[in-house]
Amino acid sequence: IDNKTGKIIKEYQQYEVALLNKNEFVQPSGKVTVSLACPYKKATVARQNADGKWEILDAHLENGIITFEVDHFCKFAVSDDEDNSYYAISYDANGGIGAPAKQISTDNNFTLSSEIPKRDGYVFLGWDERSYTTTPNLKPGAGIMLIAKEIKLYAIWEKMPLANAVINVKPSANVSIGNNVKITATAKNVPEGYNLVICEGKNTLAEGDNKSVTYTVEQIMDDMTLNVYVVKGTTIQENSDGLLEKTVEIKVGKSFFERIIAFFRTIFFIHHPTVEVKPE
Repeated sequence: IDNKTGKIIKEYQQYEVALLNKNEFVQPSGKVTVSLACPYKKATVARQNADGKWEILDAHLENGIITFEVDHFCKFAVSDDEDNSYYAISYDANGGIGAPAKQISTDNNFTLSSEIPKRDGYVFLGWDERSYTTTPNLKPGAGIMLIAKEIKLYAIWEKMPLANAVINVKPSANVSIGNNVKITATAKNVPEGYNLVICEGKNTLAEGDNKSVTYTVEQIMDDMTLNVYVVKGTTIQENSDGLLEKTVEIKVGKSFFERIIAFFRTIFFIHHPTVEVKPE
């Protein structure tokens, strides 16, 4: 199947797979596995979409049976991959998910897929024929001219600096109106150059180091939502390298009795007790 034109360019066998229920064609409610006899030693499966173009599917060929998963029935083509009248690029997510579909064309000039795979705790750097390199040669959307009939490109990843970092903080606390509230957060596995900060919204209230941060709310009167971040330096950066965040909810008791106590403490300058909110 030529990705540029959507036309079949290799020898193939076509199947129309359908399911009848009480003489009516029905579609599956989820993914189903389809197995078809395959006369080829190497093969590709594609399905015909509503626009008439063919989409290549992930498939497994063993003992003359090719197996694949679909979420709806339609026309399928099983093509001979030993036919040498085409060029192809396949993609391997290399530990991630979401690798682009295989690209096939009679033309050896390709534009790489713009789709980007994902992998938890890692940053995608690009594509390369070497799965082990740390400096990939190709970026999504780049142009490439094939010399070989087919190549395989591997996603190249870099581990996020904060992939193993953990923030420890008590997620919520109930306090009386007028009390002081001391909030402490700690962290593990945060590298040098990154620090803990406590913020209200995007406003930084306190800056710590890569191990802990503390902030005291004086005479709290209303509920508060504070966020603890790990940031590079001491400021919050949008889309920073694996920015970590934990939320602290502080609920303030506002009964009539609590309000009276807080009022008299303020009038007579009585010490306001401090409630500590820290990891258990």
